[in-house]
Amino acid sequence: MDCAYELRVDDVVPGSHESVKNSVDEPLSVDVEPFESRITPSHTAQVELTVSNTGTSTVHLSHLSTNAPKPLVSQSAIESFDEETGEYEEPVLVLVPESYGEVERAPDTCWEPERDGFDVQLALVQTAIDPGDSLVRSYEVWASPNDRQTGVQPGTYEFAEGFGRFTLNVEPDE
Repeated sequence: MDCAYELRVDDVVPGSHESVKNSVDEPLSVDVEPFESRITPSHTAQVELTVSNTGTSTVHLSHLSTNAPKPLVSQSAIESFDEETGEYEEPVLVLVPESYGEVERAPDTCWEPERDGFDVQLALVQTAIDPGDSLVRSYEVWASPNDRQTGVQPGTYEFAEGFGRFTLNVEPDE
């Protein structure tokens, strides 16, 4: 099993805010920073996501709730899901929030959970960000238990949520 990768963040863009209620025009600032960029057999990469309200009214987001932690799934995965097999045809990265709880890692994999390791279809709960405030979430980088690959794979993974989009690149660690 190959499990030595470096994670790089690219193309962080504030979003179209389709998850923002009653303040569509309020500007958001989005920042994604790796605070652990290496993926090894002993630890996975971790990123910190910060969404800041730079506007003058409170913004309500449904994607970053404290009460219902929701893993974020790479966009290509959503587009490559095979209904018949219940698997993704493309490699998938899943960002699991720190507040999600412990995820059981499958043996001899590069950060792939057990088959039913986590549920990415959790209920959404609104979270308010007041003007001038920020919401900060920490995430661990995992592979999906439902793709045809085994473990984290090198590649480019785009994440698109209501607050914005960003790209994570997973490259072999040299």
